[in-house]
Amino acid sequence: AARVVMVERSARAAAQLRANQERLGARMIEIAEADALRLAANLPPGSFDVVFLDPPFGDAALLARALELAAPLVAPDGWLYVESGEAIDPGAQPALAGWSVAREGKAGAVRYHLLQRENEE
Repeated sequence: AARVVMVERSARAAAQLRANQERLGARMIEIAEADALRLAANLPPGSFDVVFLDPPFGDAALLARALELAAPLVAPDGWLYVESGEAIDPGAQPALAGWSVAREGKAGAVRYHLLQRENEE
């Protein structure tokens, strides 16, 4: 990747990310110590080829808001990767109108979904 933006609200976790970044010499990584929802709301549409979304599980309203903000950030031929506690049905999420599940699965308690816009290959 030419550029990676990692968003972490916890100062402790952000510090650990910075330490790993330093150890790896990963200059292409930007670490934003911020609230992801606030940050996403201020980014231009189509900013990323891939967005990885891992919100806290069990809060359907938070997941819906995160999807609402993340989906527009994905470039037209990009991908949206979402982890959640339950399976995601794009038809049941207004923010995912026009998206389909390319791959999905389960690892322990985590459901993972790789989404793409319909008619995009």
